[in-house]
Amino acid sequence: MALDSHQQMALDTHHQGEAALITDANGQIADDSDERVIINVGGVRHETLISTLLTMPGTRLGNIGKKHVKGRGPREYFFDRHPGVFGAVMDYLRSG
Repeated sequence: MALDSHQQMALDTHHQGEAALITDANGQIADDSDERVIINVGGVRHETLISTLLTMPGTRLGNIGKKHVKGRGPREYFFDRHPGVFGAVMDYLRSG
């Protein structure tokens, strides 16, 4: 499957470790938006940026990102679910 230019740019940005500036509820730039967090789904570990999780506010993953912007939260989260499709979820978050 070929990626369009927008998807490729999102993928390149993710791999370079760059993150969009994220602001907290007070409008302050969150220093940890490029911090990495591990999402473990059924034993398969996915490492991603906090800013990636924040692209979907109001979801479980978005709430994990919000905890880190507020300075709380563990470095790894475990979801006891089948890991088969979670890679597609992460691809969606990364490319929009």
